[in-house]
Amino acid sequence: MTMKMTLDDFLGTEEFDEFTWELMAAKMTLDLLADVHIRMKELGIKQKDLADAMGVTPAAISKLLSNGSNPRFSTVAKLAEALGCDVVAPRLIPHEGRAPVVNAESASPQIQVVTAARKTPGEKRTDRAYELH
Repeated sequence: MTMKMTLDDFLGTEEFDEFTWELMAAKMTLDLLADVHIRMKELGIKQKDLADAMGVTPAAISKLLSNGSNPRFSTVAKLAEALGCDVVAPRLIPHEGRAPVVNAESASPQIQVVTAARKTPGEKRTDRAYELH
């Protein structure tokens, strides 16, 4: 399901009863598009210039920068490289006012991560061990 939303809707001309994953995705996309447009303006480049730098057509950039786009992480990384930027990966941060949809009591058989470590620059990835419960 694709959710189309205008910038005015997102900015609060309409109140939402619930902050859903669709709204979260729309916010992340709008934030990214705003960052891209701001960076392009700073660099004084047009969509055609960005397309040339990324090795794609101007039409592909136009589609990517439209309000209904849903770029993959690899595409965001290519954008960042072309614009001379770094990407801060999305992080999951528990929200105190929002209950999870699933919890230990309602979940089906779980695979629990017993040990896990994040890979940091310059370090080798620590393997993960899993247990079925």
